[in-house]
Amino acid sequence: MPLLAFREIAKKRTYRHIGRYHYFVIALLVLLVGSVLVEAHSFPLVARTAPAGFWVLAALAVIADTPVIAIRWPNAPVGVMTSVTFCFAISYEWGDYGAGRLAQALAILVAAALARRGFWPTAFDLGRYGLALAAASSVATLIGPPRPAVPDAADLHRVLLAAVAWYLTFRLLSATGTWLDEGGGWTAPLTRNLPAEVISAAALLFLSPILLLLEHADAWLIPLVLAPVFAVSQMARRYSKQQRRAAQDPLTGLPDRLGLSRAAKEPIQRCAGQRCTDPGIAALLIANVTGLGRVNDALGHDVGDQILAAFAGRIATQAGPSTLVAHLQGDEFAIFTWGLADIEDALARAAAMRAQFDEPVSVESQPLVMSAAIGMSLCPAHGTNFDDLARRADIAMERAKLLPDTVAIFQPDHDEPATGQLELLSDLRLALEEPGNTEIVPFYQPQLDMSTGEVTGCEALLRWRHPALGMVSPEQIVRVAEHTVLMRKISMTMIEQVLAQLAAWRSEGLVLNASVNVSVRDLQSDELAKWLQERLRYHGVAPSQLQLELTESALMHQGPAVASTVQFLRRLGVGAALDDFGTGFSSLQHLRGLPLTEIKIDRSFVQSMMASPQDEAIVRSVIDLGRDLGLRVVAEGIEDDWTEVKLLALGCRLGQGWHYARAMPAAEFALWYSQRAAHTRSLGADRVDVPAEPRPAAAITGAAGTAAALRNALAELPLHRPAVLTA
Repeated sequence: MPLLAFREIAKKRTYRHIGRYHYFVIALLVLLVGSVLVEAHSFPLVARTAPAGFWVLAALAVIADTPVIAIRWPNAPVGVMTSVTFCFAISYEWGDYGAGRLAQALAILVAAALARRGFWPTAFDLGRYGLALAAASSVATLIGPPRPAVPDAADLHRVLLAAVAWYLTFRLLSATGTWLDEGGGWTAPLTRNLPAEVISAAALLFLSPILLLLEHADAWLIPLVLAPVFAVSQMARRYSKQQRRAAQDPLTGLPDRLGLSRAAKEPIQRCAGQRCTDPGIAALLIANVTGLGRVNDALGHDVGDQILAAFAGRIATQAGPSTLVAHLQGDEFAIFTWGLADIEDALARAAAMRAQFDEPVSVESQPLVMSAAIGMSLCPAHGTNFDDLARRADIAMERAKLLPDTVAIFQPDHDEPATGQLELLSDLRLALEEPGNTEIVPFYQPQLDMSTGEVTGCEALLRWRHPALGMVSPEQIVRVAEHTVLMRKISMTMIEQVLAQLAAWRSEGLVLNASVNVSVRDLQSDELAKWLQERLRYHGVAPSQLQLELTESALMHQGPAVASTVQFLRRLGVGAALDDFGTGFSSLQHLRGLPLTEIKIDRSFVQSMMASPQDEAIVRSVIDLGRDLGLRVVAEGIEDDWTEVKLLALGCRLGQGWHYARAMPAAEFALWYSQRAAHTRSLGADRVDVPAEPRPAAAITGAAGTAAALRNALAELPLHRPAVLTA
């Protein structure tokens, strides 16, 4: 697993405001040393007269900051050391002598030596903890004379105010040092981890009076307090771990979208406001790994996870003081970088990111060549908060998928279609969910037996009569709703209306079969299939009258859950058709494993047969494949007599297209059907006898031979179509 980006940053961190930070730490040390020297003359007296409890508290202060007990907080240096409990007690009872500050200093030095911390972080801790104790002692002294006695109820306000003084001083000094160290706004480090830290600091500070009670009763009872101190430490550790896990992707170890948004907040604020000395611009790059879905289907999700982990490890190397990396989801990674000179600098970062994806990935000693489409948004030009930058980088990424160089910078006009799509999506939701809304309707296009002219069925096509935009195309509807829950609603609305229409036609003496397009996502569980079973029973429609069409490209990228649902539908009697055949990545083995009833030849091949011998060879091979597998074959997009005759000669009997009729509303379709049936009867349903084209003597029969013929036809194509059939 690659390291967390935050961990990488911690290793490589540099100080943008290093001079001011150093001066600040030196000032803290000077004040601390001065406050200690004022009371240095009393130290010999303390050493001679201090009871055993003093030495026990001092010893436990040092032990408390060892790795076993010490509290560890994310986003250091803001945090509270466990030794505060014991040093605060010492300072409260022996405050005049600065004893608490000396004990705290010794605890910090021992902890720093064990952790091998550098000089400046250690000096910073000495200054802020020591001055916080000095502030607490001063407040306690101002309220009343310090009394080396057992604290009672009358002293509670004194303890409370001293604790408040300690924490306020500590927090302000910590935030100021962090601000000077990291840059950005002063309020961000001031509020970082605030609620949980206040609770743990209060728990540690308010244990001090209990320590003093034990010290006066029996000094050797003091170590018992280590148990609650350890409990507070464990709770803080657990909180810290939960905070990291909540913003971390478990597969790659990189921050997820939440983690990136949190870490990028301060740099975005600095870039947007040009605060402090931060120059330049910032850029958010979102990369989509192309082809990962096909790898998952072909080789399994374990291989896909290996690829993601490999890419995560590569881009993690780009993390640094001004660069964050993340794994947003699935096949998407992101890099946020700031302090860039100009757009050219940002493009250079994008090129470096793309290079990480272009290099082959080795899986089981086999190199896999992948690529990525990268979209980029800039701050402050394209947004001054993470959500806006991410949304616009996503839009740019979608455009990058269409570009040869796979990198796109967001342009303001890109957002207009996105805004329009959101409005269209809202209208679509209303059309689907509003009772009595009739905007979403099926149009019916007939399918015919071309040899007899008989209508064998119809395909129900999605139509949306938008009240303002008019007729919205199915492609636009799918593009808007494809990745939303509305796709399921669209499928259910279409099926419900088609079943009602089939029942109505049956009551009029018209018994027809109908096909309905559904999203493959609808079949990833058996929910829709069981709903369909109930609706067939409700409308009294025979299952054999309904067929569901699924696109080849989508179906071939799905797992066994879809195949199981299709099997359930076939047992029920509902047909399953493979739509747009030839445009996806099919395998003969996959086709054999699916209980299909029909394959439909994509219109692009049908319509280009005359001009392209290769496309004609593909159509012929698909027809033979369907026959060998026992499937009906329907040719789509027939627009003239020549295409019909050619298809009949190739052995395809079923077809649909504008040559016969366009898609029509239900009432218009019923009228067209009655007229067509009457015309067919008047002709005596004469068969169209078209001699089959002679096949080559070396033609290979059978499904495997048909697949081989199709592969041979495809081998002659310039590989611009992703149409591949493998046995």
